[in-house]
Amino acid sequence: MIDLGGDSGQELDFSYTLPLNIDATAMVFVFAEEAGPGGVIVGRRETGIAVGATGLVLALPQGASIIGPTDGTTSVDGQTEFSWNAFPGGVFTVDFLTGHGGPNFHVVTRATRTTIPQIPSLPLPAWNGYTWSVGAAAPFASVDEAAGPQGANPAGNTLLTSGTPFRSFITR
Repeated sequence: MIDLGGDSGQELDFSYTLPLNIDATAMVFVFAEEAGPGGVIVGRRETGIAVGATGLVLALPQGASIIGPTDGTTSVDGQTEFSWNAFPGGVFTVDFLTGHGGPNFHVVTRATRTTIPQIPSLPLPAWNGYTWSVGAAAPFASVDEAAGPQGANPAGNTLLTSGTPFRSFITR
């Protein structure tokens, strides 16, 4: 793979010249940060684009923004529900991270809500600071497909992504 260009401008139209007469296809990755307090980043990767292609439309989806709990929530435990908006065809990775001596948790799901896993050998420590975020990748028919040998490369030429900024909470 050879990187032939990049553009961090805010223009919606772009054009790149690719070498002619080569046995290759192009890949384009576009991303944007949604305006507002959630600041969700959405992206789209297209592969298999023929050299010389023109007039491609690469629409970005609405990102999977966090619904709750709000940033800075206290008294969180294994019963607290974490939720976010849907991302069509998406498989979500929810990361619960701490740098304060407790376990980190990663939940992979198709649902738009979860709780912190309750694992007897990894108890959730009391009064511990955590951050959490939601990442999404699509289109996948199931969690098994996303975890399969292709990894985060769904069948076809399109990969859609979404990622939220981290929010914080304190355990009970």
